[in-house]
Amino acid sequence: FVLFPKVPDHLKTNLGVEAYNPEGIVPRAIRMIKEKYPEATVVTDVALDPYSDQGHDGVVENGKILNDVTINQLCKQVVCQARAGADIVAPSDMMVSIF
Repeated sequence: FVLFPKVPDHLKTNLGVEAYNPEGIVPRAIRMIKEKYPEATVVTDVALDPYSDQGHDGVVENGKILNDVTINQLCKQVVCQARAGADIVAPSDMMVSIF
């Protein structure tokens, strides 16, 4: 299974905090898949754009991308997905020099 979220607009923020909500759509989907198909491999996408009200992969402030803040948010997302049971976390975030 490969998971890419479609997050409701009302949950989107500049910091993309829904990306690391343990009760969010991706962690819940991971747990549901693992419960029903424990041997399945679950791959998740690591990117902020589905969770951003700015429509960007990075956190934006005054028209500039905050690289360090973005990295911190992405790390929280990875940990959340791994704790939920993801087997592979696949960064697709379109930021330069973050990983």
